[in-house]
Amino acid sequence: MSDVANIQTQRQMNSENKKQLSKLNQLKKEHAKEYNAIAKKNKNKINQLERDYQAELSKMKTDIEIKLGQVRERHNKQMMHENRRLSAELNDLKQMHHDKVDQKKESQEQQLNQIAEENKTVISNSQQRLLEQKRRADAEARNS
Repeated sequence: MSDVANIQTQRQMNSENKKQLSKLNQLKKEHAKEYNAIAKKNKNKINQLERDYQAELSKMKTDIEIKLGQVRERHNKQMMHENRRLSAELNDLKQMHHDKVDQKKESQEQQLNQIAEENKTVISNSQQRLLEQKRRADAEARNS
């Protein structure tokens, strides 16, 4: 009887194992379906988040490009204004320099004219003295 009992026990165990295996497979399928549903849902959320991120990134890039354009425009206006101001200041400095050079030239010409006039006066005086000394010398020579 022990063989019959062993066989029956073996059959019951096999039957129980099949039931448990069947339940296990059924649970695996259910959990796989549940997992796949959750994974699909989460994948959709991730895809939506990626699309939202890309849209936000694109919007931010556009905003930055607009702001950069505005900053460049302001900078160019400032540079043009500064260039005009510096150009005007340079022209003023050039004019002041030119005026000072002209003033120096005029002053030096006056000094040269004055020196020339003084030289003429000195030469004229020297000629007159020389002529006078000659006359005296001639007069003394006649008198002697």
